[in-house]
This record gives sequence, C-alpha cells and structure tokens, in this order.
Amino acid sequence: MKALWIGSLAAISLAAIIGFAAAPGSAYEPAWRPAGAAPAFQRVAPAANSAVTLNRPVPLGAAQESTGVVPAALLDRPLPTFRAKTIEPDDVPRLLPVGPAQHKATTPGVVKPLTQVAPRQVEPLPAPRPTQTFSAPMPAPGAGDLCGPALCSPSQGVCRPPSWDVVTVNQGFVVDDGVTCDVECCTTCVSETCGACWGKRWRDSCSRWWCEDPCCRPRPRCWLRGEYLLMGISDANLPPLVTSEFAPIRSPDQAGVLPISPILFPDPDHQDEVRSGGRFAFGFWFPRRCNWGLDASFFMLAPRTTHVEFSSDGSPVLARPFQDANTGGESAQLVAYPGLLAGTLTFDSTVRFWGVDAHLRRRWCCGPRWWLDGFIGYRHLNLADTIDIHENLQITDPAAGGARFVVNDHFGTRNNFNGAQIGLEGELKIFRRWFLAGNLKFAMGGVHQIVNIDGATTFSAPGAAPVTGRGGLYALASNIGRHERTDFAVANEFGIKLGFDVNEHWRIYAGYNILYLSNVVRAGDQIDRVVNFNLAPEPGNLNPAVVQPARPAVLFRQSDFWAQGGQFGIEYHW
Repeated sequence: MKALWIGSLAAISLAAIIGFAAAPGSAYEPAWRPAGAAPAFQRVAPAANSAVTLNRPVPLGAAQESTGVVPAALLDRPLPTFRAKTIEPDDVPRLLPVGPAQHKATTPGVVKPLTQVAPRQVEPLPAPRPTQTFSAPMPAPGAGDLCGPALCSPSQGVCRPPSWDVVTVNQGFVVDDGVTCDVECCTTCVSETCGACWGKRWRDSCSRWWCEDPCCRPRPRCWLRGEYLLMGISDANLPPLVTSEFAPIRSPDQAGVLPISPILFPDPDHQDEVRSGGRFAFGFWFPRRCNWGLDASFFMLAPRTTHVEFSSDGSPVLARPFQDANTGGESAQLVAYPGLLAGTLTFDSTVRFWGVDAHLRRRWCCGPRWWLDGFIGYRHLNLADTIDIHENLQITDPAAGGARFVVNDHFGTRNNFNGAQIGLEGELKIFRRWFLAGNLKFAMGGVHQIVNIDGATTFSAPGAAPVTGRGGLYALASNIGRHERTDFAVANEFGIKLGFDVNEHWRIYAGYNILYLSNVVRAGDQIDRVVNFNLAPEPGNLNPAVVQPARPAVLFRQSDFWAQGGQFGIEYHW
C-alpha cells in the first residue's frame, strides 16, 4: 500500500512539470493600455510585405494610426488586480475630502479616515406674528446716501429710518416709531445725508421742498394748545406823587415840599404783583405739502388795577409835590393840613397787554429724536396803560364856609405794535415720554403811540351850584388832549418748557416765557412835574388860556416793557 501511494504522487508531480513547461507557448505578456480601455489583448498581425518580428502587443481600441510607435502619453500603469474576498466593514477605504489641505501631507497611498461629526440640530422657525418688525441698522459715517432708494421700499410703502432701533410695519404704513411713506419721495430720494441741516438743498431731486423726511420722527398734522400764564410786568415809572411832613410840621407854604418832605407814594420798594393770563395756539401742516404749515396764537394778560388811597382830617399832612415853572423851585399843593384842609387822595393804575401772531412754518431740519422749524409771519402787540389821580378835599377853615374841591388828572397811553416776525421752534426727546422744547421770536416794525391827557377841577360852595374847570394839577391846558406818533420798535420773545406725553394725542408741560417790547409810552412817564400854576382853573377862570411857560408839556417819554413768568399748558394733536 505504501508503494502504491508513493507511485501515485510521482505520477502527479511528473504531469505538473510537463504542464508548466508547455505554458509559455500559449500565454502572452500583459499588454500596456490607456486608463479606462477594455482589458482584451490580441496579437498584431504582421504586414504582408514584412518579415515576422517579435514585438510588444499593441492595445486594442486606440484612436491613433498604426505608425508602429506608441505615444508615451498613452502608456499607463496596468490596472491592479484585486482578489475576490469577503470585504469587512472596517476594510472599506475612506477618501480624503476634496479641497485645500488643512493638515500636513501624509504618506502617499495612505487613506486617512474623516472624523465622525454629529448631525446638527435645526431649530424650528417661530410662528409669524400679526405685525412684522425689522431692525434698521445704523449707517456707518460717510456711508453716502443714507436716505436714498436703499432705505425706501415702494413695493411695501415703507421708508425705513436708518437710525431707529425698531420700525413696525402695518398695512403698508409705518406706525409707532415710524413714519408714513411717501412713495414719490422715496423713489426720487438721492444724494442727501439725513439730519444735516446745512446740507439740505432748497430744491432737489428728492422733492424735500414738499415732502417728509423719512429719517425724522413723525410729527402731528394738527395741534391745539391752551396755556395758563402767571406773569409779572415791568414797573411803571412814576414821579413823587404824595408827600407828608415830619414833626414839627412846617408852615403851609413849605409843607410837603421836596426834598425835605418824605415821599409816601410811590413806594421805592413797591413791586408790581404777578397777574394771570392765557394763551391759545393752533397749527397744521398742509396735506400735500407736508413740510409747510400755518400756525397762529393769541395771548392776553388779565387787566389788574392798582389802587392806593390816602385820607387825612388834617393830620398827618398830605400834599402833591411839583416844580414851579415860573420860579424853578419845588412847591406843593396841600390836600390835608391841620386846621386848614381835610381830604382824600386816591391813585388807580391799570395795565392791559395782549397780542396775536400768525406764521408760515417750514420744517427746517430734524432727526430721530429732535426737530427744528423756522417760521416767518406777522405780529401784533397792544399795551394800554392808564393812571387816574383823584383828589377830594374840603376847606376846614370856618372863614371859607366849608367849600369843597374835586381835582382829577387822567393819563392814558396805548401802544399798537405791528411788525414782521421770524423765529425758530424746536423740540428734543430726552426720554421715552419726556421732551424739552423752546422757541425764539424776533419781530421788527412800527409802534403807534397814543397819549391821552385830561384833567378837571370841580368847585362846590355852600349855596351855589358846582362848577367845573378844565385842568387838574399835572393835566392843564398846555398838555390836555390826544397826541399820536409812530416810532420804530422791536419785539422779542423767548420760551422754554419741559413736558410729558400722556399718550399719542395728549401732552402736558410747564415752562418759562419772557416777552420784550421796546420804545413804548407808559402813563407814568407822561406826567410832567414842572407846572405853571397860572394855567390851573379858578372859579372865576374855568378855562384859562395857555401862557408861557407852557408847562406841563406833552413829553412822549419812552421806555421798555417786558412781561415774564411761568406757563402751564396742555396740548392735543392728531
């Protein structure tokens, strides 16, 4: 059996050696071919007129002519031969990502696996709100056109102010902190910088001459204001009107004569009291010319009468001082003196002041939290001042039989100012609802001055009818009458206020206001202390003729007038 196994193995080995020896006669070398060509090979048939030579096989499917020379560019490496085996999951090669290398070069032929990245979680989109909001970023300085078509969207009807935080869009209009978009202005707005007052042109392609600036805070179309005024006015200039005597009392021809006698009225420390008043204003912007508007206002200070009364039965002494025009020295008319006269002296003064103005208003420049308007228009001021001095005395000397005298002096002035006015008004938002506002007005024109002077003296004697003569003491035939003239004057006004927006329609505020008017005539300035007593009426000469020196005279003495104080107002706008 062992010999049988050895014989079989020898036969198998001999057959194998014979097979391997015959193999070179039917096999070919691997052929070189371009990448992607078919793997089949054939032996090239020799040409008929050429001798049979041995050469490398030519790859089939080549697109070149049979020149006998194979181009080097068509030679490629032979395709690798893979053995068929079961591929495990870990043996699958992973290729590097395509793109610029982010790591150092690795050894050629080594495949580097990618790092496993966890999938990114995508958050769901929030549900849309009823009102769409968007943020308008602040433009960089020097960004060029800040209010051109980039900020305007005619399709949505929205002008987006670049400097506001949030603008709310609702049905094609901007509400809350936004502005209503004018499509015509938006589509033509070019080459301007928002908020530059001096950079705006009067006429430009943006039509800002007529249209709103989308970079500015929205303004109400109409407004109404009511203000309560609590103001004081400048004091009247009065000469010494009432004097008295120190003890011991001097003789009747020296009693009450300045400068020795004390002055009872006016009191140097007297200050005119504040008085109430009111102001009403309204205005609106033109519907299709929203940068132009009209406004008007009316104010009035309540008239207040200053009443001063002095009464004496002879002690203390009361007198009315004056300067004698004939002698040039001081003198006095007695009202009360012991054993001679008893009397009462009253002084009444009334001041009335009111005014009205109207303007054509232009939006000058503005920003997201402020605005400044300019205006030009007309202003009228009326200042009326009156002084009445009433003297009622009785002769206490029994020899006179109880005769009575009533002396009246009246001085009235009126100033009518009419002029052209220009000014500025602005507002600044300092908090969400608080604001600071102010205005400055300057007017120039003519003031028509009217001075009315009148006087009368009534004599009453027992058993006789009273008679009245023309003239009192400071009002005599030399200055009695109506006198008028016109002079140049200026009227300036300044106001500042701090307010709070209650809601979108109502606001309240408080502030300070001062108004100045030059070259006015006041009643106290028209009293001439220089008196020619020969012009005073007497029972036998009730209408004396004017003689020289013609004093008192019409002085037309001018002074300045001001009114200042607090203002407390409420405004409704829409």
